Amino acid sequence: MDLRMIFVWASFIFCLGLTTGGILVLFRDTKSGKIPSFRYLQYYLVLIYTFGFYALWSKVFFLIFFSQNTTPEENRIVTNFLTVLGTPFLITGKLMLVWWSMSLLKKKPEILLQASALIIVFLIVMLYISYIRFAVLANIPQIYGVFGISISLLMVSILIFSEITYLTKKQKQTFIFLVFFSGLVYILLFLASHNPPVVELIFIFLFFLTHTALAVYFTYAIKLTVEAEKTPSVFSFNAFIEKYSITAREAEIVQYIYQGKTNQEIADKLFVTVQTIKDHTHRIYQKTEVKSRAQLTLLLRDFHI
Repeated sequence: MDLRMIFVWASFIFCLGLTTGGILVLFRDTKSGKIPSFRYLQYYLVLIYTFGFYALWSKVFFLIFFSQNTTPEENRIVTNFLTVLGTPFLITGKLMLVWWSMSLLKKKPEILLQASALIIVFLIVMLYISYIRFAVLANIPQIYGVFGISISLLMVSILIFSEITYLTKKQKQTFIFLVFFSGLVYILLFLASHNPPVVELIFIFLFFLTHTALAVYFTYAIKLTVEAEKTPSVFSFNAFIEKYSITAREAEIVQYIYQGKTNQEIADKLFVTVQTIKDHTHRIYQKTEVKSRAQLTLLLRDFHI
């Protein structure tokens, strides 16, 4: 096996690993799964993976294993046919990405703006097709490149000037960079004429990597945000403890109550009986002058916890 084949199989295995990992992260994360429209992100990644294997890798393997027995013209027809068959997966996947991104905005763009943006993307693609004199089948990779870059720039322009739900300012910046970079890799499709096998493999490698990174980063960013919202901050919680003379054991129980855990769950974590937890909770209620868990949670929020 020559060096080229080793590189091809190593890239394929890496892409397969990214696909497996990305799907496991997105479909096993229950916290992110509760977010409205999160399924758009799941559909987007599945469709992108489908396009990657169905159109990109099938073309590579055809050229490696079958092109020796066919003419260059037949190779061109077959590879273009395989690529065209994957077009619906790419277009639908990118639209899912746009809809999902729109669902993250605190203030949705006007319908007219959304329609105008999509029309601009359509016109850019059509202008490029006109530029190549409608030789569509001979320039499919470049058309994909124009489409991918246009969608990426569209999303970046919207996200930069909008406030994103669920993400902090720093997380938003990283997220926008990943969106931009996922579109930037399509530039490689315009460089394929210099060294087609190498450039195409690098593109496929980055195609899987950037799209997976975008989805996985958002999923873990959401997880960190949810955990931060549930965990009281040290400074505010200390102020609460000092004001109501809460003991160390009571402080642990208060934090678990704030996280929504039941008496049984708290007892299991602290290795005590449920009655012990009830006794501590009763004393906490007396000290804070509340009558229920809901009132205690509201009181904690008054301390900006």
